[in-house]
Amino acid sequence: MFIIHREENIIKLKPESIEDLWHLEKIIKSGDLVETLTERKREEESEVFREKMKLTIEVEKTEFHKDYGALKILGTIQEGPEDKISLGSHHSFKINQRDVLTIQKKEWKKHELERLKEAKEESKQPKITIAIMDERTAQVFMIKSYGAEKKAEIQLPGKGKYADTSQKGKYYKQITDVLKEKETETDRYIVAGPGFEPDNYLDHLKKKNPEIHENSIRLKTNNIGEKGVYELMKQDKIDKVLRKSRLKDETRAINELMTQISKEEKATYGDEQVDKAVEYGAVEKLLVTENKLFSEEDKVSELMERTEQKNGKVKIISNENPESEKLESLGGIAAILRYKID
Repeated sequence: MFIIHREENIIKLKPESIEDLWHLEKIIKSGDLVETLTERKREEESEVFREKMKLTIEVEKTEFHKDYGALKILGTIQEGPEDKISLGSHHSFKINQRDVLTIQKKEWKKHELERLKEAKEESKQPKITIAIMDERTAQVFMIKSYGAEKKAEIQLPGKGKYADTSQKGKYYKQITDVLKEKETETDRYIVAGPGFEPDNYLDHLKKKNPEIHENSIRLKTNNIGEKGVYELMKQDKIDKVLRKSRLKDETRAINELMTQISKEEKATYGDEQVDKAVEYGAVEKLLVTENKLFSEEDKVSELMERTEQKNGKVKIISNENPESEKLESLGGIAAILRYKID
C-alpha cells in the first residue's frame, strides 16, 4: 500500500497488490466518501458510450473479488461534473491494483490507520508457496493476508489401493509445473506433509529442478490440504521463511487462547468477562473477530483503546481465517490474560 498524501480525515493512496485491495474492503465503510477516476455510461443523441471522469461517491457497501483481483465500491454520487452526471444517482467503482483513490472519513479509527500501516509493511514480507502432499494427493497453496489460497490439486493416477505408483514421475512433474507457474510470485517454497513422500519429492526436485529445490524447505505435518496449512502456521519452524504474517499470527493467537481455555487458566471470553479483565489491567492480548468489531464498532474500539492504554495488545481476527470460527463460538471476543482472575 502506497500512501500518497494524508491531511486530517482524508487519505490519498494507491493499492499495490491484491492483498491491499482486501485490506481496503475492511477499511472503507458505509458513509465514507471515496474519490477516484472512473468510467460512466452516457447517452447523447441516441449514442451510448463510456466516458472517463473523476467522481466522489458516498459508500453504501464494498465487495472484494479475489478471483479477478478487484475491489468494488458501491454508493451514490456526491461530486462530479454536473453537466454529465446526476448527483445522488448510484455508481460503482471497480478498483484495481495501482488505481489511485482518496478516502474521506468523519473520523479515522486507530485500528483502520494501523491496518493501512500493516498493509504497507506486508509488501516487504517474502511471498510463500506451499506444496503439501502425501503419496496420492498434492495441493499447492499461496499464503496471502486473507488466508491460504489454493492454486491446484494433483492426484496420482488411479483410485485408492489401485493408484498407479508407476506414474509417480508424472505426479511429481505436475506438482513441479504448478510451482514453476508461481515462480515469479514466490520468494520461498515449502514442501510439507506426513510420511516420507515430501522427502521423495524433494529428492526428485534436486535432480530435475535444482533451482526450485535450493529455494525450498521441508516441514512436517500430520495432514494435507487446508488443514495441513493451518497446522504449519502453528509451528515455530515456519518462522525461518515466514517472519511476519497476519495469517500465522492470527492462527497462533487463537491456538494459544484455546490452549489456555482448555487448561482453565489465563483466558476469558464474552463481553462482560473481557470488559472486567480490561478494567483490572489483566489483558495481555485482546482477540476480536471482524464480525464483532464491525457490528459493534464504537463499543469494541473503545475496549481496544482501553486495552492498549494498559499495555495490552490487540489482535483482530479475519473472517476469512477458518480459525475465527472458534472465536465466534465464544461471542467474537476473548482475552489471553497476564494472570488468572476470578
